[in-house]
Amino acid sequence: MRDPKLLERLRELNVPLEICISSNVCTGVTPTLEQHPVREIWEAGVPIVLNTDDPAFFRTSLEREYEIAERVFGLPVEELAANAFRYAFTR
Repeated sequence: MRDPKLLERLRELNVPLEICISSNVCTGVTPTLEQHPVREIWEAGVPIVLNTDDPAFFRTSLEREYEIAERVFGLPVEELAANAFRYAFTR
């Protein structure tokens, strides 16, 4: 989010970002869950693929990451799930 030109370039080239919401909070990349920029990245048109990083270490699951994306950020889980398949088989 600190570099709008990078976000624009990612959107233009259709390059997805793999985002691990819980991991980002646990490691301090973002100070709180509510301050995570995932919604802003989505709204910038950058493709997003959710992941868990290390599920055991960060006490999460892929299902939980999708629940957080939907409940906290209002993101459409169907589109996020479609992205997971779309970008798994490209490039």
